[in-house]
Amino acid sequence: MSSSFFSYESYDAPNLFEFKDLSASTKRVLSKVYSNLALLAGSCALGALGNIFMHIGGQFTGFASLICLLCFLNADQKSIWRFPLLLLFGFLDGVSIGPLINLALHVDPSILITALFATFGIFVSFSLAALKADKRRFLYLGGILGTSTLFIMICSLLGMIGLASNFMFNVQLYLGLLVFCGYVIYDTQLIIYQIEIGNKDDLAHAMHLFVDLVAIFVRILIILMKNADKEKKDKK
Repeated sequence: MSSSFFSYESYDAPNLFEFKDLSASTKRVLSKVYSNLALLAGSCALGALGNIFMHIGGQFTGFASLICLLCFLNADQKSIWRFPLLLLFGFLDGVSIGPLINLALHVDPSILITALFATFGIFVSFSLAALKADKRRFLYLGGILGTSTLFIMICSLLGMIGLASNFMFNVQLYLGLLVFCGYVIYDTQLIIYQIEIGNKDDLAHAMHLFVDLVAIFVRILIILMKNADKEKKDKK
């Protein structure tokens, strides 16, 4: 193993955030992508708070969120409605996961804080790994992630009709977490590639990363709740 692996320079904080292989134009678009992602996360948080404290939302919220996303994807890139549609999608997504967050708060409020920090840590770590790695090193993951996502969807359908076991649910939960962690790396490198070939749609790029972020958060929250429930049962 190379001695440079253990060198201080490799882990020096200023070097960690230097991305010399990215062009100035790519960096500008990426800054917009992550700014939009932050706004989306904020909109999602407002939606969750609205559900918890004002009981906003209902059984059709998820469907409305999907319609909003489809309208965004089919809108012209120059349309003034794309950004509001994207923020509305984030808000409705937050409303949809509000009941899960509310349940976590009733089980143990510290679960939510842990889930938020864990999600942030995972997302930042995997994003940095993708940004620092060779530009197309992780693009091969697309096929693996796509196949895994299909398997997870099949497990979800089986669960909806009552054919999935608790073991299958756990496989779906933990595999889903692993898959969406992989998507953070894959989507980040794919975004860089698309930007460099001329696709500078920062709103669409932010949307893909937002979907990954929410998927990771939801799964971490469920895992922490399951562990807390198991601990309570063990104590009894």
